[in-house]
Amino acid sequence: MKLNFLGVGTASATKIYHTCFTIQNNNEHFLIDSGGGVEILTNLKKMNIDISGINHVFLSHIHIDHCLGMLWFLRKRNWQSHDGLLPLNFYGSKKVLDDFKKVMQVLLKKEFAKTGTLINFHEISDGQTINIIGLDFKFLDTHAKKDEMFGFIASDGHKKVAFVGDEILKNELYDTVRDIDFLMLDALCIGKENKNVLHLRESLEDFLTRTQHSSVKTASLLAKELNIKNLILFHTLDNYKLRKFRYKNEAKKYFNGKVFVPNKFDKINIL
Repeated sequence: MKLNFLGVGTASATKIYHTCFTIQNNNEHFLIDSGGGVEILTNLKKMNIDISGINHVFLSHIHIDHCLGMLWFLRKRNWQSHDGLLPLNFYGSKKVLDDFKKVMQVLLKKEFAKTGTLINFHEISDGQTINIIGLDFKFLDTHAKKDEMFGFIASDGHKKVAFVGDEILKNELYDTVRDIDFLMLDALCIGKENKNVLHLRESLEDFLTRTQHSSVKTASLLAKELNIKNLILFHTLDNYKLRKFRYKNEAKKYFNGKVFVPNKFDKINIL
């Protein structure tokens, strides 16, 4: 099992951002979210991932930096269509799928009829396990505060990877991810270096509460408490020239396991 980070997802960042990746098993890919624009096509190509060979995609939630790139993905996949092209299996909660279908109907317009016939929509529920690309995915309601969001635990029978969305991990999921091999956690900032994103007279703690995102410190302390073996920090702001170095140094103050801070095009082997 391997994680391939595409480095797309334009919320407010312009250089460093990660809301989209693939999980790879042998030569098959499961696309997780899609970023916010056409960059997904460029970055898939740069990573030598054939778009016509991606037959499974997942939308964690309907925010623009996670779902709009899927429109470009769908259009490109249809343009490359040929006899024998496998249908696309689309996974998400009922609400996420219903909302995205509305987006497709409006923005893909006439192409929607063609696109719709090439997609199998799979509604997922909390605790449901589905085998996808030879891996078991247990889907999880992340109890997101703003909008409905799902994550999952992926298992190859030996190692497990938990993706729990891009909000602060809710205590309802603590026991679910405890002792897991690899945990992906949102980490928006370190220390007090994010003053430029704070409102006037707003503390770091107030900011994190308002945005429902974690800092490196809060994510690392939580990973230590839950006995996580490997911590993957993603979904960051882009105001750090030495982001990977700084994030790792900050995390190591509070967490004893191995820390990964993926940049664009990085790969992580789950061993």
